[in-house]
Amino acid sequence: MTGRLQSIPMGAVITNPRLQNRNAAAPCLQHRLPMTAATIEHLDALRLAIKRGGVVPPVLVVEAEDSKPGHFYLVDGYHRYWAHQQLDLEVITANVLEGKGFADALVAAGRANKNHGLRLTKDQKVENAWRNLNLPETDYYRRLNKTQAEAELGVDRETVKKMRQKVRQRGIAAGCIDANLNGNAAEEALLTYWNDHPAPDTWRMARRDGSTERKNPAWQEKKAARALAQVLANFEAVYGAEVAKKALNAVGFHLHNVKPNEGMTKVRRAFSVSAQPIPDEDEASLSSEEMDAFLEWQRLQPFDAPIQPHFNNTDHQLPSDF
Repeated sequence: MTGRLQSIPMGAVITNPRLQNRNAAAPCLQHRLPMTAATIEHLDALRLAIKRGGVVPPVLVVEAEDSKPGHFYLVDGYHRYWAHQQLDLEVITANVLEGKGFADALVAAGRANKNHGLRLTKDQKVENAWRNLNLPETDYYRRLNKTQAEAELGVDRETVKKMRQKVRQRGIAAGCIDANLNGNAAEEALLTYWNDHPAPDTWRMARRDGSTERKNPAWQEKKAARALAQVLANFEAVYGAEVAKKALNAVGFHLHNVKPNEGMTKVRRAFSVSAQPIPDEDEASLSSEEMDAFLEWQRLQPFDAPIQPHFNNTDHQLPSDF
């Protein structure tokens, strides 16, 4: 992203939850994202670097509408902005991107966090791509072909294809798209429907719309395997790769060449463990009424509300993970 470098008063920076890529799935997380150890370490490192006069990348901003003269929307660099605020600095170095107004700021925010800073996770990138494809203020991303969208949003072509297919399926089900159309006519019908009906839900919720996928044993096995892999990854982070490997081998020994029920019985006895309830990820989903309430809450958020200090030695909770 290129633009012009400029020192901007901190008070001239406008923040908004919709410009924070890590908030893409906020409705499913009750508006609060987890404060990870990596985030805390990143914030501390930024604050220390700035305090010592170190060089950090400029934040990215887009000029606000004429009704807000001299103000700029922050589209990338919320961690850096927060660190400057904590140090009571009066100005911040910013790269002023092309464009003007909130719609252009939304487009610019969709490309953020690619080259520096605390990178988005794969899931965050996917949710961010779905959100940007469904921006009601602009059809910029919807008009990109799959190759262009892949480059702009940082997700693969297959993911973009699935998202477009999901919207087309909804349009056909609503009687707004003729299923027999193809080529340019099909594309035009898709864009017309999409522009009139941008999806308010998250991709995680949208991709299961009316799906029986979760009842499929293969899907359940994949989900369980991923959960186990996550536990092992967490274990490795604490005890190291060698210990994690040996522990996996120790558990696997009891599962070798036995029936599933027998194997799990041996594991429970060998390690003195019992089953603990695993919360279904659907418990985080919102009802349509709750989703409407969230969208109304989001619409009413003031663009120029200052970010309050939240970080101290005893409480690492922030209203979002920026």
